[in-house]
Order: sequence, then structure tokens, then C-alpha cells
Amino acid sequence: MKIDRSRLLISFIAVLIFTLALAACGGGEEPTPTPEPPPPTAEPTEAPPPTEEPEPTEVPTEEPAPAPDFQEFSSDEAGLTMGYPTDWVSDTSMSDFLVFASSQEAIEAEEPGATDGVVLLLHGTAADFGTDDPVEALEAFIPEMDLEGEGVRGEVTETTINGNPGAIAIVDGESESGVPLTAYLTLVIDGDWAAIFVGTTPTDMEAKYLDTFAAMANTLELREPIMAEGMAETDVTLGDLEAKDFLLYGDVMNANLDKDGSDAWEFIGLEGEVIDIVVEPTGDNFDIIVDLRDDTGTSVLDAPVDVTFGKEELIAFEIPANGTYFIVVESYDGTTGEYTLTLAESGKLPVAEEIEEEDFSASSDAITIAPGSAIEYSTYYASSTAGDEAATFTFIGKAGEFADVSVAPVTEEFDVVVDLLAPSGSSLLDAPVDNSYDAEYIRILRMPEDGEYTVVVSSYDGTAGDFELLVEESYLSKPASFIFASGSIDDAEETHDFPFYTFADELVVVQVDPDIDLDAVVQVWNDDTEEMIQEEDASTGFEEIIFVAPEDGNYSFRVLGYEGATGTYDINLIGSEFVYFELAVGDLVNGRFGDNNLFEYYIGGSAGDTVSFTAKTDDDIDLVLKLVDFDDNVLVEADAGFTGEQETMSYTFTEDDLFILQISNFTETGSGEFVLSVD
Repeated sequence: MKIDRSRLLISFIAVLIFTLALAACGGGEEPTPTPEPPPPTAEPTEAPPPTEEPEPTEVPTEEPAPAPDFQEFSSDEAGLTMGYPTDWVSDTSMSDFLVFASSQEAIEAEEPGATDGVVLLLHGTAADFGTDDPVEALEAFIPEMDLEGEGVRGEVTETTINGNPGAIAIVDGESESGVPLTAYLTLVIDGDWAAIFVGTTPTDMEAKYLDTFAAMANTLELREPIMAEGMAETDVTLGDLEAKDFLLYGDVMNANLDKDGSDAWEFIGLEGEVIDIVVEPTGDNFDIIVDLRDDTGTSVLDAPVDVTFGKEELIAFEIPANGTYFIVVESYDGTTGEYTLTLAESGKLPVAEEIEEEDFSASSDAITIAPGSAIEYSTYYASSTAGDEAATFTFIGKAGEFADVSVAPVTEEFDVVVDLLAPSGSSLLDAPVDNSYDAEYIRILRMPEDGEYTVVVSSYDGTAGDFELLVEESYLSKPASFIFASGSIDDAEETHDFPFYTFADELVVVQVDPDIDLDAVVQVWNDDTEEMIQEEDASTGFEEIIFVAPEDGNYSFRVLGYEGATGTYDINLIGSEFVYFELAVGDLVNGRFGDNNLFEYYIGGSAGDTVSFTAKTDDDIDLVLKLVDFDDNVLVEADAGFTGEQETMSYTFTEDDLFILQISNFTETGSGEFVLSVD
């Protein structure tokens, strides 16, 4: 597979250099050691007989360091053999590179190479370098490392390793945390095959490791990998696709999909990493399908993602194993069009533009349609009703998913009423929604079956009017928790806070539905700086804020009455698995697990308070409840039930305190729902 930049270089840079060290990926088993000293670099010659009696010389006070005892690593799949110290460990779990280190702790350190000696060995084809001169190749490679520090110590030098041309360089740099590093680099080329050896050590330990690195590099022998044919088969499995580009986390790519074609985008993933992939077509009639495949061309998804006619998302997907992956983008019906692809670590998607769209109001981009039309998710529509007859609109829903409906009047003095009908024709609401003279909202409504659902828009008093309509797949259709609570503001100065902790760029939603007497105001506060950062008072009824955290930290949603108004309200809080809400007695939580298989909430109490938790599920999952302190000590836990059964536990506070409630899925299916009550 040919790509614009060297796959050998890109693989190395993506995994090692951008973090200035190998991302910890666990250790492999050590092979059975076969001690073998490093071969000499030159044949010894016989010393000539002395012509005269030599003068006695002073005996040195220190013996030279002995050559390390080596064991041999040999891999037909990698196509190489190398010696390394018998007391070192190795990790061969990645298909594209190998790791050797002085200890398992050195491999698993937060910054491997910044605490002890670590070697990374990358192997591939010589053609990836674009030159058969190892000095030129290494000189071109070193700037790609982007190591902060002094750079190359001296110059890149030519060498020969086991009869093959090579190059050596020593590079001075530093880790992300500022630890001075010394890197020993060797590049060797043997015909069609090449390898890059990088040994990294803290600079204050280089005397201990540089000779070992040199001895290891001098044992390198290359041969044709037995996986060469298999690599060719990968291209065939991918449909003879050529990767358009190599992606790093955080990349946003704009591309055009040709007719009847497919695009593949390559990236390296490490086991346990959680990622988000978003592919969004720019045209209205361009329906795309997204798949994620490993380096054998096999999909790692249960099925390709094709949920809507617009944006497709794979959110919070956990990488199953170390390796190279391909994001494959195809057209559902062979149509062509432009699209935007975003690959990011989970929770770090750029979402500012999406949130602007979510702030529902009259939109100049709305598509004008007649009553009786079919509509699609996430598209703004403009229509009207004659007043004496309701306007209806249909969309396709899936059983178990949730829908959000927003209808905003455009005509002044036009009071809209909204209902939602199941495929059977019966209403899914206790009564049609008419909470204000402004926009009306149906939020987090579960669809009981697959089929065609109908949005019914009518006028409260029979007058005609224009309106805009938006139907979206609810946030709770994705892995998320949805908290139902209520409150009563009884005093003009009273405010209610709903705290949570979250990470930068996480999406958090608050929805407040007040009674007719309460004109509610909703605010977002940064609890770390005690600053208000957002406020919403759009109507006399339902209020909603869709908030994107600007940074990691503690926040609160605050509810108060406008100009001292009082009354009761219902509040809904929505967030992903990476939003940590604080619960209170009386709260009800509906959660949907994702690949993380874990939700965490804060729960506080005063000395003597007893709080009880009951979690139920109708799905094929095994719930586990734990209450832990901030040192991860388990205070009480419940795991008595089996799959599909409820769990219950209670705790009495011995002092005023705040703890963490954990709800996990023991079966780790990456799916399933639960309902939690706090009493």
C-alpha cells in the first residue's frame, strides 16, 4: 500500500516521537534466553612479535566494562534478529515495532525512556525512505522526531552492521516533562528491508546505556518477513484501496468521494485507547457509510455505521488491540460528494459548530416543506398550518432509541401545540405539549418499535401560522446518563445548584421545564473560578442549555426565578460516561452503557444520613454497584444478582462527606441500559 509519506517513518512518529517516548502498551513475554555476545565489528589480527623487551607499564586502576550477556530475539514475521541483555524484557505485541527495556516498569512508565533505558525497533521496507543511502535517510528522519533540545550531537556517521550499510547518530533532547534525554539512533538497510533502532535514556544515565545500545544495534540482521505476502493480501481485502493519508488524533480532513468509490484513512491505535470518529457529508443527498477495519481488512465493528442520512458517528470506541487501523468511507447508493472526517481521542471532538446548530431558533437554512412530508433527523424544516387542521410530518424511528422534537413559531401571536404519534397512530405523550407561547419541546422520548413516527403540529386557538421543525436523535441514544430531578423555588432569592465535573470539550445538557407560575432562568457556573459563563432565559417555559466545557474542571447548572419568580420545575441533566454529576435523594437516573462500561457519580451526605441505591435493568447485563471514597477504598458494594437482575445497597454517613458511586457492567458488553433510583 503506497501512501504520500513513508509508512515506516509515520508509524514511528505517530506512536513514539510525538509523545517523545513510546506510549505504554503493556509487556510481552520474554523469549527463552539464548546467550550470545555481540559479534566483533572487525576481525582481530595477529600481533607482530616484539622487537625488544617492552617496558613495564602501570596497571590500570579500573577494568573496562564487560560486554553484556545477550539473549537473541528472532522473528520471522518481523524479518530480523537482534541480541539484547539477558536481564532485559521485551514487548512484541505491536505488529509494526518492537520494544526492549531494562525492566517492565521502564516500558509501562508514563514517559518510557525518561526513567531508564528503553529501545524501540521499527522494521519495514527500504523503499519507504526514498533513498538507499542510510546517512541521508537518517538525516531526513531526525527532524521528524521534533525532540526539544540540542539536536544531533556531532554529525550522522556512516557505519557497517553485519555487512550492511548503516548510519548512527546521537541526539540530545528532552521529554514532555522536561527530563533531558539522550537518544542513540541506528538505521540499517539490507537490500529491500530496513530497520530503525532508537535507544532512549535519561541523559544522566547515558554512560550506563549508550554502550549497550551500540552493542545491541551491532547485532541487527535483516531478512524478508514471512508476512510480506500477507501484507499484500491486506490491500486486496481492503478492496485495493490506497490510504488517502495517515491520520493522527485531532486531525480534521476534508475530502471528496468519487462515484462508486471508497476512501480509506490509516491510523495507529493502541489497545485500550478510546476514540471518536465523525464523518459528515456536506451535501443534503449524500448518504455515507463508515467502517473501521484492522490491518487484515477485517471490520472491528458489529456492522458499518449507517444511522442517519447525514452525519455518522462512532463515539467512545475502545481500540481492541495494538495495530494499524483503517477508517473506510463509502457511499450508500453510489452518489458522490464532499465530506469531513474527524478522528479524535474520545471526548475531544471539536463541537463548537454543532452546538450552534443545537441552539434551536428560526433558521435561514430551513428547508420549506408541505404538511404531510417525510423528514430526516438533524435537518431544519419550515412549514405552516392553516389553523383549522393540524400539520403532520413523518420520520423513521428505531425501537429503544430516543427522539427530540423542537417546534418554534415564526408568526407572531402563533401558539403551537405539538404531539408525537407511534406507528400505530396512538400518542406517545400523556397530552400534547403546550407549555408556553414560544417554542415547544419534546425531549428524550423513547420509541417503542421500529417504524414510521408522526409529528403533529397544531394551533392552540385555531389561528394559522408558520413554524420551524427539528427532529433529532436524542443524546441518550448514545452512551450517556440522563438524570430526572425536580425542585421548588419558594423564595425570591432562592437558587438551586446542580454540580458536575467534566473534561474539556465534553458535551453536557440541562433542560428545565417549569410550572406555569415560574419563569425559570438557567445558568452555567465555573465552580473553580466562581464565574458565570452562560445564561439562558429564552422563554417563559422550557429552557435548555447545551454546554461544552472549555477545560477540565468543576461546574454547576444553576436554576433561579426571573425577577424573583417562584414555583416548581422538573430538570433533566444529560452527559456522557465522562461527565460526573452529583446525585441527591429523590433523583432517578437512566443510563446507557458504552465501551467504557462504567458510570461514576458524586453523592454527598451529612453524619447520620442513610442513602439507598437500587439499580434495575431489562437487558442482558450484570450490574455492579460500589460506593468508594476518593482514595478508591470501597465503603459498600452490591453484586448479588445475576444477569438482568437488580442490585440494592445502602450506606449511613458517619460524618459530612462526599463519595463516588460507581455503576458498572460486569459482563463488559459495551451496551445495555439501567435505571437507578436514589432514596
